[in-house]
Amino acid sequence: MSLKKTDKIIDELADRLFIVEGEVTDLLTSETMQNLNANMQTASGAIAVGSALVGQIGNAALASFAASDEGIEVSDFAIEVTDHNNQKHYFTGCFPVVIFKKGDKVKVIAEPLSGQNKYARATAIIDQKSNYIWTSQEVVKGRFRYRIFGMKMTGAVCVFVMFAQLILDYFISDSLDQMLMAKLGIQINILIIMFICLFIGWRVGASFDGQSIELEAILKKLGFNKPSRMDLQHYALNDLSWKNKEDNKGYVHERWKDYTYRIDLAKQYDEEKYGKK
Repeated sequence: MSLKKTDKIIDELADRLFIVEGEVTDLLTSETMQNLNANMQTASGAIAVGSALVGQIGNAALASFAASDEGIEVSDFAIEVTDHNNQKHYFTGCFPVVIFKKGDKVKVIAEPLSGQNKYARATAIIDQKSNYIWTSQEVVKGRFRYRIFGMKMTGAVCVFVMFAQLILDYFISDSLDQMLMAKLGIQINILIIMFICLFIGWRVGASFDGQSIELEAILKKLGFNKPSRMDLQHYALNDLSWKNKEDNKGYVHERWKDYTYRIDLAKQYDEEKYGKK
């Protein structure tokens, strides 16, 4: 996908996104539904017993709450947020983890769902107190990060092949100087192939644009200067704890921190590097 075409898609998505700030006044997760099912609750019983929110958004919104197989680590949720004007908003989403809870002050970045007027799809949720942000699992890396990764991978393969060819030529010619003189054409061809591989790596990285479009639209909506160069994984709590020397001695890996990011630190980096001077 070309950069201009991707830019257009991102702009359109960013225009559709809207932000709601308020308090989580009701929260339903897939775990809640599974617990109700385990207690032999029927679908209508779950609505009556489990949450007033369920009744508000209706059965259609609960289609994704079917019991999951063991080992699936994503959390479907439906959430009610009451804003500062005491108006209630309803959202559904599917994140790797759901850490926010009732009573939290949050900022929800959401996309309206076509044909539905009672709820929207939450693309990201920010805890306003801790500046933690949660998104869907794959939405962590900008376009250029994917492109650079693709170029690194294909470039590394090409360099490996080139050195293998050099070593093979050396044993055949039994002289490095003689090999370089006699096989100059081969080396030029290898360099040409390397540039071709780098181009292929760029194109391979471009194939992941679909996975970064949502992240860039979210960051653009939040006022980032260069969403295409951001990688939220650098600000995952586990990564930050690992890099912090003071915390290394007592470092314990916690899975939920892999999918919880410090949006304030990402914003600070963006302002320092890409903000207007």
